[in-house]
Amino acid sequence: MPITNVNITELADAIVLDDVTDVFYRSLVYSHFSRCDADPKNKMEAELDAKLEIKLARQLNWAASLTSLDTVNHKFSHFIEMLHMGQLTQAKLTAILTDNYWLAQAFKDVKIKLNLPTDVEFYVLDHKKGDPLSEVINSICWRYYYLQLSEPCRQLLIQLVNLSRSFVHYSQLICEEEGHSVSADDFYNLAFFNGFPTYVMLRLFDRTVQSLKQERLNLIPIENFAERKQVDAYQINGDILLSFLKFDEFVKPHVFDCINVPAPIQSNLINGKECPDLKTKIFLAGRTQAIKNLMVESQVLTAQQILNYNQQIGINFEFQNLESLHEKYASPMAKLFNVT
Repeated sequence: MPITNVNITELADAIVLDDVTDVFYRSLVYSHFSRCDADPKNKMEAELDAKLEIKLARQLNWAASLTSLDTVNHKFSHFIEMLHMGQLTQAKLTAILTDNYWLAQAFKDVKIKLNLPTDVEFYVLDHKKGDPLSEVINSICWRYYYLQLSEPCRQLLIQLVNLSRSFVHYSQLICEEEGHSVSADDFYNLAFFNGFPTYVMLRLFDRTVQSLKQERLNLIPIENFAERKQVDAYQINGDILLSFLKFDEFVKPHVFDCINVPAPIQSNLINGKECPDLKTKIFLAGRTQAIKNLMVESQVLTAQQILNYNQQIGINFEFQNLESLHEKYASPMAKLFNVT
């Protein structure tokens, strides 16, 4: 069965997330994407939705090289890999910024945004191998992706950025309450590796949608204004994005491998009880607290569900009817989860 028949929605249906995590993802998506499968569809929407589901599933089939599927992701991943390994020199950084207009613009914007006393290049070049990725580096990442996303993906990114900041905030509070000494940069480092794979996926999603629309426009005569306007007005189906983001945690090891990040510094949200060090345990607890507070405000979950989540570190999930999945799903599932 050809890979092109794989459907992201059917693939996502094989994973059941814990109640709070499931509602958390839904709150992220449906805050910005109002159209869903239950809404009436015209012919064009039905066709674009179907193609989008297939294209997104094909992205997951390339999980081992996910950051290389798109130039935006690939260039930033290369920058982060060199920074993390302490391989950046003035000459190399100059070459990177000359080649990447949007990264250079992000550098300029971050200096203004954070009111830094000197150019961002100073903080980047001052970074040594093994140093945590600071707030400055996180801000560069956030701004870089923001500049290259379209609406409403930009608004979703802003929400994710605010959540990252809240994860750091609550981690610091827990650290102070328990009398530990962990720097803010250490928490920003974990916030980066917690969020970066999501930004990669959001960029892939946005690029896929825009590519799909352009492919459609290429088939419509210039003089057919009505149909071209209909394509431009195509609203993203939130259910499809939800299905794609459901794999957010599961692509993280693959994204980290792409940028040669060693396993010990990965924030392991899927198996939170296996945290390698104190910093990560506190960060995951801070993340849990931030999400719990967000979910309490939504008043969607029961008190027992919130209590269960409060005692949980990381994300709980299970497979549903995995053995009944059609053989066409074997390849992406095996690559993502090491299952057969």
